[in-house]
Amino acid sequence: MPIRIPSRTDITDDTPLRLEAAAALGWPAGGMTVAALRREIASGRLAAEFLAGKHWTTLAAIRELRERCRVQVTETVPVPRMTVAAGRSEAIHESAALTALERLVSTPIKRGAGLTMRGGRGAYSKRGVGREVAKGEEA
Repeated sequence: MPIRIPSRTDITDDTPLRLEAAAALGWPAGGMTVAALRREIASGRLAAEFLAGKHWTTLAAIRELRERCRVQVTETVPVPRMTVAAGRSEAIHESAALTALERLVSTPIKRGAGLTMRGGRGAYSKRGVGREVAKGEEA
């Protein structure tokens, strides 16, 4: 049975509201569900009361939840790129190391390549190494 959502003029910040009403009043454009509010209560981010088998919360608690969950913008500091100058071996080594690291990170890992279990005894071997290959079979 749908509940009656009170008018905004009929309530204060401390008026107990059922979760359906709190979701409708706290997020007028929609997007917040009763289930999501219950998850916030369970995680301890939303203050609520449990009376007569029902969850109740207030607009003040909704406001505190939104403040607690607000994303903080952090300033990112750009890493300066070293330019290779003649006679500066430190810059050359740092630039080469950075290039190698970028190449390593951007290289996709191929599935099925590398080490595999053999015989269930905990011994590892490269795929195809150490076993006979029958005619027409690929290693």
